Amino acid sequence: MRWVTVHDRTLLVREQSIQDTAERPTQFNDWITRRAVHELLFDPSLGHAASLFPALFIVREALNATGTAGALAWLDATRTAYPPAIFGMGIAPDRLLLLRPQTADFVRTAIECLRCPGVSATIALIDAPLTRVQARRLQLAAEAGGGVGVLLRPNHARARPEVYAAATRWLVTPAPGERTIQRWRLDFVHGHGRHVGSSFLLEQHRATGQTHLVRPPAPLVHQPALSAAS
Repeated sequence: MRWVTVHDRTLLVREQSIQDTAERPTQFNDWITRRAVHELLFDPSLGHAASLFPALFIVREALNATGTAGALAWLDATRTAYPPAIFGMGIAPDRLLLLRPQTADFVRTAIECLRCPGVSATIALIDAPLTRVQARRLQLAAEAGGGVGVLLRPNHARARPEVYAAATRWLVTPAPGERTIQRWRLDFVHGHGRHVGSSFLLEQHRATGQTHLVRPPAPLVHQPALSAAS
């Protein structure tokens, strides 16, 4: 049985059998908490551009859920942020701080943004590996400032161990879309609880700009018919 539930602008689509009617769906916003850093991992061969819209979506949902009115600090050293798209997601122009720090000052700038109580959310592309001290300082800054930090980081986990201090980590990959719908897949790869391995599809309607977060239905399982008893 397929059913659809709408909660706080989040659309969850799940396959549900008759036996699990009492199951409560886990919402995406349950994981994106304030006073914490969250990471979006992307395939370095595809570039970080595919993770920009999911990062903006996460920030918007976090700000709407908490009702905070602080600024959004976007550290845009690569000059890939597109302000009209940001404003189209409901972020007011007077709330956007578009920063382009030097490489040597990038992590320090991110820490200062996270620590500032007037900044409700920070988005930053971290290309270089983090030291344990840097990762810990980012985490402590988010706890002190009370906002949400979203770091875009290349996924080098297969090549070498990564240093991080994030509450959650999500692997972002482009997903097959349609002529009118663009999609991204978000896989939950690190965090507390028993939901590691959960996945969501983020959809954006190209014409209207409307967004939905969709939990992919469970794949169909082929069960060959039992042979008749002789």
